[in-house]
Amino acid sequence: MKGLDVSHAFMHSPISKKECIVLQLPQSVSLPDGCLAYLLLYRALNGLRDASLAWLNLLSESIQAVGLLTDDMEPCVYQGCIQRNGVHVGSAMLVAYVDDLLLCSDSDEVEKLVEDTIGAVAPLKETGRIRTAEKGGGSLVFIGRHIFRDGQTNNLKLGVGPKFSLENTASQKVARQCPTWPHI
Repeated sequence: MKGLDVSHAFMHSPISKKECIVLQLPQSVSLPDGCLAYLLLYRALNGLRDASLAWLNLLSESIQAVGLLTDDMEPCVYQGCIQRNGVHVGSAMLVAYVDDLLLCSDSDEVEKLVEDTIGAVAPLKETGRIRTAEKGGGSLVFIGRHIFRDGQTNNLKLGVGPKFSLENTASQKVARQCPTWPHI
Protein backbone atom coordinates (compact mmCIF):
# COMPACT_ATOMS: atom_id res chain seq x y z
CA MET A 1 0.00 0.00 0.00
CA LYS A 2 1.34 3.38 -0.94
CA GLY A 3 0.21 6.98 -0.44
CA LEU A 4 0.87 9.35 -3.34
CA ASP A 5 0.39 13.07 -3.88
CA VAL A 6 -0.03 14.51 -7.37
CA SER A 7 1.81 17.81 -7.77
CA HIS A 8 -0.25 20.50 -9.52
CA ALA A 9 -2.85 17.96 -10.69
CA PHE A 10 -5.20 20.56 -12.14
CA MET A 11 -2.50 22.34 -14.13
CA HIS A 12 -1.67 19.07 -15.91
CA SER A 13 -5.30 18.37 -16.79
CA PRO A 14 -6.38 19.29 -20.29
CA ILE A 15 -9.64 21.15 -20.76
CA SER A 16 -12.17 19.43 -22.99
CA LYS A 17 -11.96 20.55 -26.61
CA LYS A 18 -15.71 21.22 -26.39
CA GLU A 19 -15.03 24.07 -23.95
CA CYS A 20 -13.47 27.46 -24.53
CA ILE A 21 -12.22 29.15 -21.37
CA VAL A 22 -10.87 32.68 -21.68
CA LEU A 23 -9.10 34.21 -18.71
CA GLN A 24 -8.86 37.99 -18.36
CA LEU A 25 -5.55 38.98 -16.80
CA PRO A 26 -5.46 41.71 -14.13
CA GLN A 27 -5.44 45.29 -15.42
CA SER A 28 -1.83 45.63 -14.26
CA VAL A 29 -0.94 43.16 -17.04
CA SER A 30 -1.72 44.66 -20.42
CA LEU A 31 -0.68 44.59 -24.02
CA PRO A 32 1.93 47.12 -25.26
CA ASP A 33 -0.88 49.39 -26.51
CA GLY A 34 -2.57 49.36 -23.06
CA CYS A 35 -5.43 47.01 -23.99
CA LEU A 36 -6.50 44.29 -21.57
CA ALA A 37 -4.78 40.94 -21.99
CA TYR A 38 -6.59 37.60 -22.22
CA LEU A 39 -5.46 33.99 -22.19
CA LEU A 40 -7.11 31.00 -23.79
CA LEU A 41 -6.74 28.07 -21.38
CA TYR A 42 -5.81 24.63 -22.63
CA ARG A 43 -5.26 23.20 -19.15
CA ALA A 44 -7.22 23.59 -15.92
CA LEU A 45 -6.27 25.95 -13.11
CA ASN A 46 -7.11 25.91 -9.40
CA GLY A 47 -10.36 27.77 -8.92
CA LEU A 48 -12.01 26.65 -12.14
CA ARG A 49 -15.38 25.03 -11.50
CA ASP A 50 -14.50 21.95 -13.55
CA ALA A 51 -10.82 21.62 -12.55
CA SER A 52 -11.42 18.53 -10.38
CA LEU A 53 -13.44 16.89 -13.14
CA ALA A 54 -10.69 17.59 -15.69
CA TRP A 55 -8.15 15.95 -13.36
CA LEU A 56 -10.33 12.88 -12.72
CA ASN A 57 -10.91 12.50 -16.47
CA LEU A 58 -7.15 12.62 -17.09
CA LEU A 59 -6.47 10.14 -14.28
CA SER A 60 -9.20 7.77 -15.51
CA GLU A 61 -7.99 7.85 -19.11
CA SER A 62 -4.40 7.24 -18.03
CA ILE A 63 -4.96 4.26 -15.78
CA GLN A 64 -7.54 2.61 -18.02
CA ALA A 65 -4.61 1.86 -20.32
CA VAL A 66 -3.18 -0.56 -17.74
CA GLY A 67 -6.52 -2.08 -16.74
CA LEU A 68 -7.80 -0.03 -13.79
CA LEU A 69 -11.48 0.81 -14.16
CA THR A 70 -14.18 2.51 -12.09
CA ASP A 71 -17.96 2.50 -12.04
CA ASP A 72 -20.84 4.92 -11.51
CA MET A 73 -21.29 3.99 -7.85
CA GLU A 74 -17.74 4.85 -6.74
CA PRO A 75 -16.18 7.04 -9.45
CA CYS A 76 -13.04 7.70 -7.41
CA VAL A 77 -12.23 4.05 -6.70
CA TYR A 78 -10.45 2.18 -9.48
CA GLN A 79 -9.63 -1.51 -9.54
CA GLY A 80 -8.64 -4.20 -11.95
CA CYS A 81 -6.21 -6.70 -13.33
CA ILE A 82 -3.06 -5.02 -14.55
CA GLN A 83 -1.59 -6.02 -17.87
CA ARG A 84 1.73 -5.33 -19.52
CA ASN A 85 1.95 -6.13 -23.23
CA GLY A 86 -1.29 -8.12 -22.96
CA VAL A 87 0.01 -10.33 -20.13
CA HIS A 88 -1.58 -10.30 -16.65
CA VAL A 89 0.99 -9.14 -14.06
CA GLY A 90 -1.23 -8.59 -11.00
CA SER A 91 -4.09 -6.67 -9.44
CA ALA A 92 -4.45 -3.20 -7.99
CA MET A 93 -6.90 -0.80 -6.41
CA LEU A 94 -6.55 2.98 -6.46
CA VAL A 95 -8.54 5.44 -4.35
CA ALA A 96 -8.42 9.07 -5.51
CA TYR A 97 -9.32 12.00 -3.30
CA VAL A 98 -8.65 14.93 -5.62
CA ASP A 99 -4.83 14.88 -5.84
CA ASP A 100 -4.21 12.40 -3.01
CA LEU A 101 -4.01 8.77 -4.07
CA LEU A 102 -3.97 5.50 -2.16
CA LEU A 103 -2.56 2.63 -4.22
CA CYS A 104 -2.93 -1.00 -3.13
CA SER A 105 -1.32 -3.70 -5.24
CA ASP A 106 -0.26 -7.31 -5.00
CA SER A 107 3.29 -6.79 -6.26
CA ASP A 108 6.04 -4.21 -6.61
CA GLU A 109 5.86 -4.61 -10.40
CA VAL A 110 2.17 -3.65 -10.48
CA GLU A 111 2.77 -0.74 -8.11
CA LYS A 112 5.56 0.60 -10.31
CA LEU A 113 3.54 0.19 -13.51
CA VAL A 114 0.54 2.11 -12.12
CA GLU A 115 2.77 4.76 -10.57
CA ASP A 116 4.74 5.21 -13.83
CA THR A 117 1.48 5.48 -15.80
CA ILE A 118 0.16 8.27 -13.57
CA GLY A 119 3.61 9.87 -13.34
CA ALA A 120 3.68 10.16 -17.13
CA VAL A 121 0.83 12.72 -17.01
CA ALA A 122 1.58 14.51 -13.70
CA PRO A 123 4.45 14.54 -11.18
CA LEU A 124 3.99 12.28 -8.15
CA LYS A 125 5.58 12.08 -4.74
CA GLU A 126 5.29 9.26 -2.24
CA THR A 127 3.67 10.25 1.07
CA GLY A 128 3.90 6.90 2.84
CA ARG A 129 4.25 3.17 2.35
CA ILE A 130 3.00 0.07 4.09
CA ARG A 131 4.66 -3.24 3.34
CA THR A 132 3.80 -6.72 4.58
CA ALA A 133 4.66 -7.55 8.19
CA GLU A 134 7.58 -9.68 6.99
CA LYS A 135 9.03 -6.59 5.31
CA GLY A 136 8.55 -4.37 8.38
CA GLY A 137 5.05 -2.92 7.91
CA GLY A 138 4.87 0.87 7.86
CA SER A 139 2.43 3.74 8.04
CA LEU A 140 0.87 6.50 6.00
CA VAL A 141 -1.74 9.21 6.34
CA PHE A 142 -4.47 9.41 3.72
CA ILE A 143 -7.08 12.20 3.93
CA GLY A 144 -6.46 12.57 7.66
CA ARG A 145 -6.68 8.86 8.43
CA HIS A 146 -3.67 7.07 9.85
CA ILE A 147 -3.14 3.60 8.38
CA PHE A 148 -0.57 1.45 10.14
CA ARG A 149 0.85 -2.08 10.05
CA ASP A 150 3.48 -3.21 12.52
CA GLY A 151 6.10 -5.84 11.77
CA GLN A 152 4.29 -8.52 13.79
CA THR A 153 1.04 -9.22 11.86
CA ASN A 154 -0.42 -8.33 8.50
CA ASN A 155 -3.41 -6.65 10.17
CA LEU A 156 -3.99 -3.04 9.18
CA LYS A 157 -4.98 -0.51 11.83
CA LEU A 158 -6.89 2.62 10.96
CA GLY A 159 -7.42 5.70 13.10
CA VAL A 160 -7.38 9.45 13.31
CA GLY A 161 -4.95 11.72 15.08
CA PRO A 162 -5.52 13.11 18.58
CA LYS A 163 -6.28 16.62 17.30
CA PHE A 164 -9.03 15.32 15.01
CA SER A 165 -10.49 13.24 17.85
CA LEU A 166 -10.47 16.11 20.34
CA GLU A 167 -11.99 18.64 17.91
CA ASN A 168 -14.77 16.31 16.82
CA THR A 169 -15.68 14.98 20.24
CA ALA A 170 -15.85 18.56 21.55
CA SER A 171 -18.03 19.70 18.65
CA GLN A 172 -20.39 16.75 19.24
CA LYS A 173 -20.40 17.42 23.02
CA VAL A 174 -19.15 13.94 23.88
CA ALA A 175 -18.55 13.84 27.64
CA ARG A 176 -16.07 10.98 27.71
CA GLN A 177 -13.56 10.59 24.91
CA CYS A 178 -12.32 7.33 23.47
CA PRO A 179 -8.58 6.73 23.50
CA THR A 180 -6.89 8.56 20.65
CA TRP A 181 -4.67 7.03 18.00
CA PRO A 182 -1.00 7.00 19.02
CA HIS A 183 1.34 9.27 17.12
CA ILE A 184 2.94 7.38 14.29
